[in-house]
Amino acid sequence: MSESARSVLASTLMDVLHNQAPRCVHAVRPGGRPPTGSQCFALPRLMVVLSGHSITETSSPAGPQTIEAQSQDAIFTCPQAWTRGVWRAEHNLLAIVCHQGFTRFLRFNTDHRGRVINNSKRWYHTHRDTSPPLAETFRAMTVASERGSGPGDPVLVHLAQAALQLALEELQRDRDHSDDTGADLLRGIRAWIEEHGHEDCSRNAIAKRFGVHPNHLSRLVRLHANCRFIDLITEIRLDRAAALLAYSTMSVAEIATELGFSSSTYLIRRFRDRFGTTPGLYRKQVT
Repeated sequence: MSESARSVLASTLMDVLHNQAPRCVHAVRPGGRPPTGSQCFALPRLMVVLSGHSITETSSPAGPQTIEAQSQDAIFTCPQAWTRGVWRAEHNLLAIVCHQGFTRFLRFNTDHRGRVINNSKRWYHTHRDTSPPLAETFRAMTVASERGSGPGDPVLVHLAQAALQLALEELQRDRDHSDDTGADLLRGIRAWIEEHGHEDCSRNAIAKRFGVHPNHLSRLVRLHANCRFIDLITEIRLDRAAALLAYSTMSVAEIATELGFSSSTYLIRRFRDRFGTTPGLYRKQVT
């Protein structure tokens, strides 16, 4: 997105830090059975409730949980954790996600039905890898969260505030690359697929979502990722399958359905091609 989005997001982060937010951090850990209709995020994600009231259903090693986050609270989602938003009231969120090769910043308002309010969505992707200090802070938050830290844990709150400050500095250092719009668009597409891989990820659906022609999308992937569009989708889904085998108790058939593979047989075949072993043997090796 444009340089104006970067400015809006930086201003939002400065306001959050000026208010000494967050004062409370709710941690979402991997494990347990996922709530019906939930999403599993492969990457760590820090969200701040800017206004309103956010309700999230999650899984955890101790069983299903419901998180109710108030304005200026934060929600930190560990890698491979499951969440499902419960939409009962309008709220405004800021999210930071560390992707491979860039950091994703996102701000949006949703109504009581979970629909994004018109023209409220702002997103920006940096043009370089997440800085080592920010990546290390996210890893420290994951460790603290997996130890079972409560919402008011001062260590988790301090880490979240440090992460927001580092994210602001990263955003301020970045500059819009007007000559790199194709690569920037592909970063957005990859980020969306990694976060919504269970939804329709066909070439036509992705092209429509990002406002480009399907043929242009194919050329874009071939130019910047050096592969076909279907190969990019499959690579992302196989990486997600490997993570779910390691961090969840889902069966191979359930993983195939969750990630949009046509059958568990097809998943097994493609998994063996990529990782040199079957999903069952892979799970035994990593757990």
